[in-house]
Amino acid sequence: MNNHIFRGGAIRAALTVLSLATLLSGCTPLPGPSGAPTATPVVTAAPTATPQPTPTPTPSPTAKPTAKPTPKPTAKPTAKPTPKPTAAPAKSSGARKLDPNGKMVALTFDDGPHAKITRRIADCLEQYGGRGTFFVLGDRVAEHRGTLSRVAAAGHQIGSHTWSHKNLQKLSAEGVASEVRRAQSAIGEVTGSAPRILRPPYGATGDTARAAIRNANLAIVNWSVDSEDWKSRDADAIVREVMNNVKDGDIVLMHDLYASTAEAVERLVPRLTKAGYQLVTVDELYRLRGDSLELYRLRGDSLKAGKLHFKNPL
Repeated sequence: MNNHIFRGGAIRAALTVLSLATLLSGCTPLPGPSGAPTATPVVTAAPTATPQPTPTPTPSPTAKPTAKPTPKPTAKPTAKPTPKPTAAPAKSSGARKLDPNGKMVALTFDDGPHAKITRRIADCLEQYGGRGTFFVLGDRVAEHRGTLSRVAAAGHQIGSHTWSHKNLQKLSAEGVASEVRRAQSAIGEVTGSAPRILRPPYGATGDTARAAIRNANLAIVNWSVDSEDWKSRDADAIVREVMNNVKDGDIVLMHDLYASTAEAVERLVPRLTKAGYQLVTVDELYRLRGDSLELYRLRGDSLKAGKLHFKNPL
């Protein structure tokens, strides 16, 4: 019995030593009395929090004081120039004083109107108390209504140069009538009255053309002096041609298409005026001088429909 007790105590002591050894070595413990392994409690260390750096507060930008705009000096109002009074349109030829016994010349212009050239010529004539005669193409009227209206209102005479500058000698009676009729309508719509005189393109007429023009109640007016501005296009040559050939009662042919013609007119008008010429329209020339000149006694003393006055000398 004692023997048995001794053995049991020895076994317990051995198991105790073995358990301690196991704990010290970290190995799996032997099963306990119930046969299940005894779990060794694992102590989990609480994680040490890494201290976050305290953010340095970003200083708010100091607002720069807003610069006040430097006030611009108030500009003194510029005194507006006193507008010069606009010259009233020249009165019609009926208000002009013309000497029936004085020298006269009619400056005439074909193929217009032209916005700049026609106005420039008219301005020059008016400056010296003169008037001209403008033989207008019907197909140019719509584009230059203002110019035509201004020239007619100033007392210049407006004649027809047909609708589109066709050679009337080469047209039928109906063709001539159409050229004349369309031009009369276009011009009359702007000026308030249809022309009384017509200059045929190239000065060309024939029996057929004259009959058609007579039916339209128009007188045919050509020229006695050709400035040849259409050929030279040179102001010096134009002035020389006119001054070398002009005489009392002449009708001078020019064209209000060329700057050289306008320049020539600006030189001719003062020279002719200084030489004693009155610058008149074709109508004034016939009305005031009538049959007093040999020229008219030979070629007609009035503007009669269908009659050819001043036959082209070429």
